Amino acid sequence: SPGQLNSFTLYDKKGHIHRYENLPGINKKPFVEVLLKTPKYKIFKQVDTRLSRADYHTDGVLQMGSRYDEYIDNARYYFVGEDGNTKSISLKKSTLKKMLGGDAEAFIASQGSRDVDEEYVKDLGKTLGK
Repeated sequence: SPGQLNSFTLYDKKGHIHRYENLPGINKKPFVEVLLKTPKYKIFKQVDTRLSRADYHTDGVLQMGSRYDEYIDNARYYFVGEDGNTKSISLKKSTLKKMLGGDAEAFIASQGSRDVDEEYVKDLGKTLGK
């Protein structure tokens, strides 16, 4: 039961840690992945998965659609600040600068042109946690 479990941790094949917490307040889903967690800030990832049915068809000349059913993941990111309010965000440097204020300036400047992805946010959390 999700009400009896507060958090759990999974390890992928590369040995990376994925921590999940029970936060039903975010989009009414029980568990979200923790990307960044400091005393002041938190960033969570929530994945919605939907089934896309095969819709392949041809009119003799054109072929359109997908031949197979597939599951499609849609990731959403949420920021929780000092005030406790939850905001949906995108993972961009400008968004992180705006949300984290001056706390992340040094880290973002030191990363150069590195793409902002989940690993970037986790590294940022390690830096902010020091």
